[in-house]
Amino acid sequence: GTAENVIKEYGVDRVSYVLANTVMHRRNEERISPENKEWAKSIEPYAMYESRDIVASSHPAILNGFINQARRYIGHEKMLAAQAEAERAQEDISDEYEGELDWHIVHDMDDDNGQPTEWAAKLPDGGFLWIDKETEGYALYDTHDTGASPVFVSETLYWAKVSGEDYASELAAVEAGIVEKTTVALESSEDFAEPEIGFYTHQYADGREGVRYRLVTPGEDGLLIPYPEHNRFFINRELAQEYIDSHADMIDVIGYGEIVVQSMQKQSAYKREQEEKEISGHNPTSGHDVQRLSDTIFINGQECVKTDEWKSGDDVYVLGNSVEDSDFYYAEVNGNTHFEYDHKPDRAEIEDDYIDIEAMRDIDRHEAEVFSRFEGSDDYPDIDAAAVREKLENGEADKEVDAMLAFAEKVAKENEVETYKRFSVTETSDAFAPGEDFAVWDDIRDEYYHESDGTVRTFATAEEAGEYLHQVEKETDRQEAAEWAYAERVKAGAEKETSGHDVQKSETEPDYKIGDTVTIEGTAFIIENISDMEVQLRDPKLLYPIFRTESRENFERLLAEETENAMPEQPVTTEQTIYPGDKNG
Repeated sequence: GTAENVIKEYGVDRVSYVLANTVMHRRNEERISPENKEWAKSIEPYAMYESRDIVASSHPAILNGFINQARRYIGHEKMLAAQAEAERAQEDISDEYEGELDWHIVHDMDDDNGQPTEWAAKLPDGGFLWIDKETEGYALYDTHDTGASPVFVSETLYWAKVSGEDYASELAAVEAGIVEKTTVALESSEDFAEPEIGFYTHQYADGREGVRYRLVTPGEDGLLIPYPEHNRFFINRELAQEYIDSHADMIDVIGYGEIVVQSMQKQSAYKREQEEKEISGHNPTSGHDVQRLSDTIFINGQECVKTDEWKSGDDVYVLGNSVEDSDFYYAEVNGNTHFEYDHKPDRAEIEDDYIDIEAMRDIDRHEAEVFSRFEGSDDYPDIDAAAVREKLENGEADKEVDAMLAFAEKVAKENEVETYKRFSVTETSDAFAPGEDFAVWDDIRDEYYHESDGTVRTFATAEEAGEYLHQVEKETDRQEAAEWAYAERVKAGAEKETSGHDVQKSETEPDYKIGDTVTIEGTAFIIENISDMEVQLRDPKLLYPIFRTESRENFERLLAEETENAMPEQPVTTEQTIYPGDKNG
């Protein structure tokens, strides 16, 4: 898999640090599971500024799945190392096991070199346990049934004797009437129904539903069977709980979902055992197939118990719980897209992840088209970004893919054009007093944005400065739009030619002055300043004073339009000729 290859290439410590550092820098992303965040925190507790460049930029769902793989592989390697260490320690332990049983070498069965091959110990009831050194290891037999298979097979004589002690203890417990508790779960007729014995949800005439309950436990083959008897069930949950309480010394009750997973694991182990013994199969005559092995499915190579299936639009979704490790779930969409989760996801989460992946594929297809139009680039002549993404999902990452992605990122950055922002919130210099920590920067003027009187407005927080910035941007955009529209009308000849009288009037004193309140485009403004070229206006209704500046020519045009709109309509008159007599009625 991908994680195994990467760890073999760079080592456990290096990969763990990069992944943990990435999670800590991206710890606010909800697609990264809480378990992986806790794991990362145990390795790299803080997101250090100096390590900000050592952060993977993968999609959070893919990153979370990769970390799951890496953690499982690292855990598996640690387990193997611990086993190897235990085996090395075992070599130093004497074969003379000191326990309750007294083991004796059966010298009659020594090999040609005089080495012992069989051992025996007498049980309290007079029977014997027998250890036979065989090809597979040290096999433990109960001589009570000479034709039975071995009770246990151990790799060493030491552990064979330990198994014998455990087996003897179990026999003693049975003899003394000490019975091991049975693990059960409460099953309802909504989970599984058997109408032939009356175990189903009854529909009453008044609309009520009568749900039935019973206890189930995994049988020898893993199939769930009713407990304690096949036809024993309860007509309501209260009666079932009474039975559970009164038999607490005999049963351990777990959740239904948990026992289904145990059932699957036991069925899988039983199936492998039967295959190893080359037995064709079994036909159980009891139990039910709530989760029969034949119902398991494979999602991206993982054997799973199907837990959900649905359709959304044209997309078909399937969710399964791993048989090998019940903590993991696998989802498949349309048979070709797969996701791994270390928790049980709901439908919305899977659909959101699929939408994200589809968006990434659309970007990949677009990048592939861009690559195909590059001329003179011999570095990567035939890059299929969508195919590369599919390889990544299937765990086939290699150095060629890494190089392609690096090249794509480089090209994207070279062709990226950032949206220009004239105004921005910035921290003020040391020249400002405490509490005046933020202001608005004007990139065109290359200075702090200031009002008509030269005042620079400052704020204690970036949020307050941001609100002021939005007002500045809104007013600036409105003013620029008005000026552009006016210029377009002039180009189109929509404006009337200025008469000699108008020219002469513009050269005289205007009909307005500082302090006047005028209405422009339906909004009342106060005239704050008048220069040879511009008129500065202020909207008194705004929380923060925002100044609007218009050219004299544009201001007078807007003022004239407003005055024209406000004039009352003149009555329409018609001429009428008066005739003598009745011609006018």
